[in-house]
Amino acid sequence: MAGRRMPLAPAALRGLRGIVIGTGSANSGARRPIWEFWNNRWLRRALRASRIGALSVSIFGVGYTTGVSDVLADPQDFRQKKATALLKSMNATDAEGHVRLCEDHSEEVKAVKRVLPRLLRAARAQVDALAEEIFQAIQQGEATRSQEKDLETLQRAQKRLQGWSDHGFLVVDVNTPNAFVTPMLPRMVFVHRGIFWVDGLARPEGLQVGKEVYVRRDGWQRAKLVSQHQDQWAAILGDSETVTVGPEDMRVRERRQLVENDEQLAMLLGHELAHAVHDHGYESLGIWTTAYSLELVSAPQRT
Repeated sequence: MAGRRMPLAPAALRGLRGIVIGTGSANSGARRPIWEFWNNRWLRRALRASRIGALSVSIFGVGYTTGVSDVLADPQDFRQKKATALLKSMNATDAEGHVRLCEDHSEEVKAVKRVLPRLLRAARAQVDALAEEIFQAIQQGEATRSQEKDLETLQRAQKRLQGWSDHGFLVVDVNTPNAFVTPMLPRMVFVHRGIFWVDGLARPEGLQVGKEVYVRRDGWQRAKLVSQHQDQWAAILGDSETVTVGPEDMRVRERRQLVENDEQLAMLLGHELAHAVHDHGYESLGIWTTAYSLELVSAPQRT
C-alpha cells in the first residue's frame, strides 16, 4: 500500500546492527563507535603509563615532604633511625635484633677515625681545585657543555663534603669485606669489620688433644678433641656426646688479616668517597625507579 513502510525482517535487522558496530559481513568500510577505541592495546598502555607516573610523583611528593619534616624536627634522631633500618635490612643484627656495631675503643674504629678526616680534607681540596679550574674556563668562554655539567656535579659535591663530619661513619661488626655509601643516608660511610679481618674455618694442621675444633654434624659444630686412634679422633660435642671423626670432617677457626695499614684503608674509603662525589648513588636510584616503572607498565594486563 502506498505510504506504508514494511517492517524489516529479523535477519535484516541483525545485518544492519552488524554494519553499525562493525561486526557484520558488510563492515569493510563501516565506521566503528568511538567507545571501541578503548579496546586499543596501545591506548590502554599509554593511559596506564601516565596513571602510574602521576601516582609515582604523588607518592614521591608525600614521602619527600614527610622526610623533610622529620629531618627538620630532629636531624640526629632521623639519621639514627634511618641507619638502624638500613643495617637491619642487611641482617647486621644479633640474635636479639640489635645492630652489631664495633666498640669505640676497638682497633677498627680507631683506624677509621685516623684515616677518614684526612681523606675528607683531601677530597674537599681536590673538588675545590677541579671546580675552580672549570669556573675559570667558563669565565674565559672556553668551557664546553660537558664541563658546565661537570661543574654542577662538583658544586653539589662541595656542599656534601662541607657538611660531612669527621665522625660520619659506622663500623659494623659483619664478617664480610665491604664498605659502602648510600644516597638514603648522605654524608655517612658504612664500614664492615670484615675489611680489616675475616673469621672463618680452615683445614686443621697440627691437631692435638684438648684443641677446640669444629666437626661436620648437620653443619659445623664446636667440639673438643679428647683422644686419637691412628687417623681418627674422638671429640666431645657439647657436654657429653662423643663422636669419632677424621681430619676431613674437622675444621679450626682461622682469622685472616686483610687491611694491614692506614694506606690500604685510605684506598678503600677513598673509593667510597668517590661514589659520593660523583653522584653514583643518585644515578642508581634514578635507574632503579625507571626500571620499576617500566616493569609496571609492561606487565601483562589482567582480563
